[in-house]
Amino acid sequence: MALTRGRKQCYLCIPNFNESVFCQEPEIKNNVTIIGKTEEARMVEQEGITCPWCKKGTLQRRYNKKTKEFFLACSEYNQGKGCRYVTSYKK
Repeated sequence: MALTRGRKQCYLCIPNFNESVFCQEPEIKNNVTIIGKTEEARMVEQEGITCPWCKKGTLQRRYNKKTKEFFLACSEYNQGKGCRYVTSYKK
């Protein structure tokens, strides 16, 4: 993590979305504008929210061993049985 400042703005650079304990501070967390969010960061934000399809499960990160790609799937998803909501994500 790196912090640099300018006259009117302050830039906080966080590699690979590894949030430091310093980012948890309310003064920082509540006044941050994220620029250039990665696909991984978007996926992390979506983890735990209610499935938009079945409304019962929550979205969880999964890994496809064949394609070596991550994806989000409903917690009720069970290899095609139950809820079938999935959304792709490329690392």
